[in-house]
Amino acid sequence: MISFLFLFTWFLWFSFTPYAYEKIPTYLEINTGESLQSISRKLVDLELLRNQKAFIILVKTLGKSKQLMAGRYKIDQKLSPIDLIDKLTNGEFAVGKVMFPEGVTFLQMIAIMQKNIGIKNTISDLPIDRIMDKLNIDNPNPEGLFFPDTYNFSAGTTDLEILALAHNQQQRILNELWAKRIRDLPIKTPYEALVLASIVEKETGDISERAHISEVFINRLNKRIRLQADPTVIYGIGPTFDGNLRKKDLRTDTPYNTYTRYGLPPTPISMPGRGAIESVLNPTKTGNLYFVARGNGRHYFSKTLKEHNRAVNKYQRKK
Repeated sequence: MISFLFLFTWFLWFSFTPYAYEKIPTYLEINTGESLQSISRKLVDLELLRNQKAFIILVKTLGKSKQLMAGRYKIDQKLSPIDLIDKLTNGEFAVGKVMFPEGVTFLQMIAIMQKNIGIKNTISDLPIDRIMDKLNIDNPNPEGLFFPDTYNFSAGTTDLEILALAHNQQQRILNELWAKRIRDLPIKTPYEALVLASIVEKETGDISERAHISEVFINRLNKRIRLQADPTVIYGIGPTFDGNLRKKDLRTDTPYNTYTRYGLPPTPISMPGRGAIESVLNPTKTGNLYFVARGNGRHYFSKTLKEHNRAVNKYQRKK
């Protein structure tokens, strides 16, 4: 009985006591399909663990033996065996994560990567056309060509490698959704779908409205009515935009001013996500031609100009 209590006490001490290893930071590489025996041996070899057999028993007791995740882990602080198990089962890789929100622009993507200390900077001093050449993308304008998402990366990963990953992801998703598009759209190419999706992405943050806003723009394209989308005007103004869209801005012609020009702008204005792309390729069918912001993050949709003007008076002019 005494020996059992001693063994139990020792096991608790082993489980929750950080090993006094000195070689930190260090890295642990776990391969896909690697056995618990092999992983625990590596931990001992890296001097992150003092007792291999006790660690194996602990993992099995916790039911975690099949939950250890392959990847490269950075150990930069003293961890108990329990802490090590948590790290290896929660995927706290020695990789970083970079998140590009939906609607981000290319320059914003670059800025996000520059602020991430885990990403190796290789392109910040390069002109955009040179970056596109390095990525083997036959388009001088990068907008819309990279999928906004969260990307994991290992130590030493470059910004160019992350962009290549995001571009491949965007192409895969675009091709998948393009194949499922409805018929008789005024959008004739996948690139045009990206252009319109990028506008939808900037027009609303409400997922439930995307297909409705897409329909308004598609109906306008079909009827050759100007899109009159504020985000395109703002994009055309560029870095000098101060956050206040004025009437003179709506009247100042640029290639992106959809108040002065018919049809789609020449390029996307942001990086659209999957939902926005899907919405322009499978919009609703209500016949709406107008929408106005209600002031609560959502919009009021109208079929006629008369109804739209009433909505503008109600929600914008507060009449």
